[in-house]
Amino acid sequence: MTVAVDAGLRIQGYASLWGVADLNGDVVSKGAFADSLKWTGAGGVRMLHQHESRAVVGVWDAVVEDERGLFVRGRIADWSAEARYAQALSRAGALDGLSIGFRAAKARRDGPLRVLSGVELWEVSLVTVPSIYNISPCMTPVAYAYSRYSTPAQAAGDSLRRQLAAAEAFATSNGLTLDTTLHDPGVSAFTGAHRATGALGSFLRRIESGEIARGSYLLVDSFDRLTRETVVEAVHLLTGIALKGVRVVTLNDGRVYDETADMLGLMFALMQFARGHEESAEKGRKVAAAHAENRRRAREEGRPFTPNGPHWLKLVGSEWQVLPERVAVVERVFSMRESGLGNAFIAKTFNQEGVLTPTGRGKWFNSTVADIAASRAVLGEYQPFTGHRRGKPRQPDGPPITDYYPPIIQPGQFYRVQAMNAARQNSSARPASKAFPNLLVGLVRCRECGGTAGYLRSTFPKAPNWRSAGVIRCNQHYRGVCSNRARIPYDDLEADLLPFIASLPLADRAALSDDARNLASAEAARSEVANKIEALLDQMEAGARVADRLRQRETELVELDRRIGDLRTKIAAPATPAADAQAELLRLETAMREASGDELYRIRARINDTLRTLLRGGAEMDGDQIVLRFHPDDVSGKIPILIKAAAGRRVRFELSSGAIVQRKGRLDPNKG
Repeated sequence: MTVAVDAGLRIQGYASLWGVADLNGDVVSKGAFADSLKWTGAGGVRMLHQHESRAVVGVWDAVVEDERGLFVRGRIADWSAEARYAQALSRAGALDGLSIGFRAAKARRDGPLRVLSGVELWEVSLVTVPSIYNISPCMTPVAYAYSRYSTPAQAAGDSLRRQLAAAEAFATSNGLTLDTTLHDPGVSAFTGAHRATGALGSFLRRIESGEIARGSYLLVDSFDRLTRETVVEAVHLLTGIALKGVRVVTLNDGRVYDETADMLGLMFALMQFARGHEESAEKGRKVAAAHAENRRRAREEGRPFTPNGPHWLKLVGSEWQVLPERVAVVERVFSMRESGLGNAFIAKTFNQEGVLTPTGRGKWFNSTVADIAASRAVLGEYQPFTGHRRGKPRQPDGPPITDYYPPIIQPGQFYRVQAMNAARQNSSARPASKAFPNLLVGLVRCRECGGTAGYLRSTFPKAPNWRSAGVIRCNQHYRGVCSNRARIPYDDLEADLLPFIASLPLADRAALSDDARNLASAEAARSEVANKIEALLDQMEAGARVADRLRQRETELVELDRRIGDLRTKIAAPATPAADAQAELLRLETAMREASGDELYRIRARINDTLRTLLRGGAEMDGDQIVLRFHPDDVSGKIPILIKAAAGRRVRFELSSGAIVQRKGRLDPNKG
């Protein structure tokens, strides 16, 4: 006889535990039910009440052996008074035990115990008192309601309430314990972000670890809440959950998908997955086309297509309106960065003064300052992108659109700050001390390995009272990479540094910069690419298929035009002659003697920035000396004997071409 039971109180639990003696002295070995279940399956095992053969109160949907024991899952029906009575007792918690009815097919004695290694299983009963007291009770399954929406607009609507209301109604009607903690607000099911980082991903990992019990439920409003990924990925997700013993329920149609799902059920699910994915894909195509048209209009007409802009601007109608108080903060960031102050110091200063952050809440951080100082939006540029933020990395859509925003920073100042950022090994770093202890921070490299030589507080045991002082040493030596063990006492070095530089005969005219040389190369390259484009156009008119090559050359031309524009802007900013930098160092050295606290930090940071301008070749640690490397164009005439300026013997200099101009305490006038 075949009976289909669609409704009933769902129950689950362990009917037997491996290796646990029951009240009758029986111990069941792991695998004892395997042969019996092979022949009968779950359908051949009856669900009885109190082992009464006449009291069949339901059916078992699953009877399986696992690592713990014999796990069963089924439904108490309502087809008889006895069944309804069992349902009522189970709902009230008065009938919460399981017990097996069987015949011992293979057994052995072990003292007072009978060890069963083969069992013919006849029935599993719902009992008031099980024969194993510590057996897991006949538990009420847990239903996990999963709710998700993709956009904030859905959060403001009725989406979440409706999803949870349907889940609560299902759990109540089926006697389930409802868990409503699975919630993914604003997470896409099309990209799979909810599986990777969302609440659903956490739920899947809990299933894999066994934390989610077999027989549990996952309730979703519809399949498009669970996933909108490709059909293959969606089917894999559904079957992966079901094969772990967790039922998936779609509340909109009441369908249940588990490990016993048939072909028709899976085909219906597959069609739902395909529909959901195509809907999202089509929506994505339409949105992408609309964005592409908006980007085109922005590029050709200068028309804003989104109200989202830099925090110092506000879109009013179709025009960007400048917010003066926020522009003042941006201008201050650039002025402080240009003066040599680090991102951390600026953030600290703004926090102390209560300056409003770009978002209007929270605190200033190093990254906040760094983002402002690197943003080309201050020049009025806007860079459109393609791609999804939560999907694949976004890619620039052509060159930046110039004059899209009102510019608020002069190009010369912007590029000077970018040059300073590039010169720093870590633009967001600052010395740990409030006094900016190392004037050469970020400038010195080890001559042996080429790595950074930095500042370290070190103890000298042979010095009076175990004096602790700063030293310059190779960072790579302490990582076991470099053999340079030298340490240069920093106090001695600083005492020599500025007087030594003050004695050098430096040029009072700005030398030709590397940017000027790069501009000449870029202009030559542009001329060559333009000639190639003309040749390709001639070939196209003659019928040749060169469209791809033409597009490639046109892209190269756009990039070269942008580079040429950038270089011309940078060259337009007045360069600082070496002699002027030298005079600035003398002024700062004098001011430094009288300063303290934050003002001392500012002055020493400015000295560091001026040294970066002056030492175009950087500096190197060579034994117990620091070698200052000057560009030949920054030195005027022959180099006289300057050893008197370096009384401490910690500093010497070279031209960046590599010519050393000190020999055994004297400068060679024939060098340089």
